[in-house]
Amino acid sequence: MYGNERTYDVKIPAGHSGSTVLDLVSGKELAIRGGRVTVPAKTGVVLKLSSADVPQLPPAHVDFVHALPGDGAVTVTWQTTAGATHYEVRRATRRPGPYALIAEKVTGRHFTDPEVRTGETYYYTVTAVNEVGSGASSHTIRTKLPASVSPGLARSGWRDDALGTARSGSAAVRGSTVRVLGAKGDGLGEGDDYQLLKRTIEDELHFVSRPLPGSFTLTARLDTARGPLTGLMLRDKLDPDIRHVYFGADADGNLVFHNRTRDSRHDWQDDLRSPITRKPEGQTLAATPWLRLVRDFATHRVLAQVSADGSVWLTVGSLFTPFPYAVHAGVAATGDATFAKVAVDVLAAGAVVVSVERDADTAVVRWNKPEDAVAFTLSRSTDGTQWEVLERGTRSYTYKDEGLRHGRRYYKVAAQLVGGGTRETTDPVVVSAETLAQVIARARKADVSEWTKKSYAAFVAELDRIEKGVGEDEDTRIDQVYAAYQLLVSIETLLRKFEVTPSMVQASTVAWPGTGTTASNGWRAFDGDTATYTDTLAAESWIDIDAGASGPITVDRVRLYPRVGQLSRANGTVFRGSNDGGATWTDFHTVSGVNAAEWYEFKLPERASYQRIRVYDGHNGRCNIAEVEFWYQLPDEE
Repeated sequence: MYGNERTYDVKIPAGHSGSTVLDLVSGKELAIRGGRVTVPAKTGVVLKLSSADVPQLPPAHVDFVHALPGDGAVTVTWQTTAGATHYEVRRATRRPGPYALIAEKVTGRHFTDPEVRTGETYYYTVTAVNEVGSGASSHTIRTKLPASVSPGLARSGWRDDALGTARSGSAAVRGSTVRVLGAKGDGLGEGDDYQLLKRTIEDELHFVSRPLPGSFTLTARLDTARGPLTGLMLRDKLDPDIRHVYFGADADGNLVFHNRTRDSRHDWQDDLRSPITRKPEGQTLAATPWLRLVRDFATHRVLAQVSADGSVWLTVGSLFTPFPYAVHAGVAATGDATFAKVAVDVLAAGAVVVSVERDADTAVVRWNKPEDAVAFTLSRSTDGTQWEVLERGTRSYTYKDEGLRHGRRYYKVAAQLVGGGTRETTDPVVVSAETLAQVIARARKADVSEWTKKSYAAFVAELDRIEKGVGEDEDTRIDQVYAAYQLLVSIETLLRKFEVTPSMVQASTVAWPGTGTTASNGWRAFDGDTATYTDTLAAESWIDIDAGASGPITVDRVRLYPRVGQLSRANGTVFRGSNDGGATWTDFHTVSGVNAAEWYEFKLPERASYQRIRVYDGHNGRCNIAEVEFWYQLPDEE
């Protein structure tokens, strides 16, 4: 308790006898008043009880409660607490009460209250209970049950809301089809939750939703879409400026996976933490109109999945998105939209959730870790009936399965549990190999700058031949595309290292604390030994390399190994060149991003060529660099 800012009253377990209790910190007997002892601010206690046999205590209080308005009902959810066997939910129409008991002996962590009226405001509390008694009631949570924008949704299980300044449209639900008509909005707001002045981020959209607790899948086929946003959405409240997940199409029909966690921590790489937008490469609504969100409450992971036919699902993204136990789940639109085959499937607590991604001819299988799982067995099938074990008793959560060039592969995972027994995937996940068109399209995206011109030309010619091979077996042609990659020759085969010799090198000072020569000190950065390093005596210092008759020094890439134990000292080092004996210098690279004891390679945007190069340290790093290399590229002939 050290550091507590105010006085606390600590309850003494019922098994203790006597009117005082010994504090082992101060050595004093503390008076017990009303079954409690007082602990002043900035102090702590360790109490020696009269008996080690402490009877069961009442449960702790419920410290989090959340309420979600739905279709003529309110769903109340809470955080479970230690020692509770069940929970009681109470409701009032005024904050002071009186509170009526509306649910007792609730063993889960949510309750749906159907006895509410639209337009009214309600107050809820949740109390944990066990055999001993009740814990303290939770704080009061206030919620209003607003009317849906579309009255026709009453008793459908869905509600709709126009968020932000979006123009209200209307929604209709017929069986498993949800339609939105007449809505208009700009979609997802933009900003940065780290920056205070950019933190007000309001969405403008029409949202058709229902409260959903725990882990689940939300699936729909998008038949029509218009405007900047059409897709699936999860939100923790029906407010425009709130945490959410979105997966759907943008105005151009490209798929977008987006979340907002309101994470306001600083990212040292200056990456945007919240909101985050991912655009899965090559994924369009036209190619895969079936979309799915998989929410795993235990890990707070939300997966985005796509399918062309609703049977084979491919995972295209995963975002860490902490939500309360229950969320508003549904479909969102900024124009006319039709969502067919809308389905919600609840996942059992502790379910093994498996997903599969495809990276060229490699299937990447991932699964979660239920709390009671200690190891996993991964099995694979090519037909869904005959299975082979790929991994047994693994504690990993990922497996890469290479060679997926034809047909389909099925995967299932069985978790080995703490108390014995197993729990298996409900349904296997399936992944299909790329089609010939997809394989060729990906091959044509090969970066021409990474390969020699001659080899790249041969590669493209082979792709053209394969693509025109009408009548040939498709599987054979796919194999030919993969074989064509062997024609490519890396541009790095043209790289050569400029050989620096001891006579070329000189540091600005001798080595710390005053030993050796300036030449020997500078040579430590070029001696081929990453255990040695230049170490100067001055805050501003340098290493000069004069090529002499071997010059000039032509540089396309700089390779660097930092001093082990002082990695950050390499950052800020400037490479500069001179062709007038050092009278003037031109900077051509500044080192950054060094944070590990490993080789770093920096590709220059333009070739540098100088008679003399200086490795300049003006940031008190003492030229602490273990190794430096200068590389140049031979001419790339056609």
